[in-house]
Amino acid sequence: MNKTRTYVFSLLLAALMVTACTLEGDLETVKRRAGIEVDDPYDPYNPSNNQLSAPSGVMTEGDTGIIYIWWNEVSGASGYNVYRSSSASGSFSKIGSAYYEPYYMDASVNANTTYYYKVSAYNSSGEGPQSSYVSARTDSSSSSGGAPNAPSSVTASSSSASSGSINVSWSSVSGANVYYVYRSSSASGYYNMIGTAYTTSYTDTGLSANTTYYYKVSASNSYGEGSQSSYTYATTGSSSSSSPSSPINLTLNQEYYNTLSANATHTYRFYASSTGYYYIQWDDADTSYGYGYADIKVGVKNDGSSSYIVDLTDTGNFIQFYASRSGYYIIEVRGLDSSSSGPYYIGVTSDYYY
Repeated sequence: MNKTRTYVFSLLLAALMVTACTLEGDLETVKRRAGIEVDDPYDPYNPSNNQLSAPSGVMTEGDTGIIYIWWNEVSGASGYNVYRSSSASGSFSKIGSAYYEPYYMDASVNANTTYYYKVSAYNSSGEGPQSSYVSARTDSSSSSGGAPNAPSSVTASSSSASSGSINVSWSSVSGANVYYVYRSSSASGYYNMIGTAYTTSYTDTGLSANTTYYYKVSASNSYGEGSQSSYTYATTGSSSSSSPSSPINLTLNQEYYNTLSANATHTYRFYASSTGYYYIQWDDADTSYGYGYADIKVGVKNDGSSSYIVDLTDTGNFIQFYASRSGYYIIEVRGLDSSSSGPYYIGVTSDYYY
């Protein structure tokens, strides 16, 4: 009878222990009180067993406007703190925490700047030691993805040789493939795109005399067009002619905007640096610009010759000519008839782009 009572008492005691531990929501405690070994590194009964190690394998990678930091998981960690400094021996300040994965992105960075990082692990017992430092450098703002910055040092000046033209120039932009030039009749007015350039200058021709023009420039690449620059301005000279006596120089792969008056002839000069085929391409009333643009015809001569290499034509929006020698060639633009007038674009390329 005594043995039976002892056995029943033992069963009741074990049931009470399980119930009490379950109410606490701590099944691991049940294991410990039952003498079962557990793998949980957090030990509330022996805090000295909860020391976290410093994260290892910390690595970084810099990009445009962001730095990525990652590291190996630390056993027993419930999260990680990330610290940053501007120098290896400087003071490291906490910039954020990672709660689930051993990974962090620092987006509060400047371009072309080196940053230094350390990482620590923490749990409910506290924070462990910091890792050794690592460093990373951000890219320039446009060298690794994204549209280019706005051009700087944009200037405009009226040409003394031709009162009807203004030259616009600017500083080169990293990552830019092409530049767009915009013009307005006032500083705060609407800016229309008047041409493209593959170099850092553009000549705006066919302008009215004694008139101030305002310009902005943007840079573009495969990611898109960047923001426009601050405006600049210049004023044309006191006289202008619809048929300039001196040819306007054309640069290879640069598009020019001009305005043709009725019965006028525009003369351009292009330098072919080597023999081969070149394309003269234009946009006028026959192309996508349509209404309001001049309907033009274009021809090509050797410089100093009155004979055409390619006769004046309005066929399509380009002509091809063969440069049999390196040197200057004359490009002539006229209205298709005596009433043709208005704006147009023209340029010389070594490949056909339309």
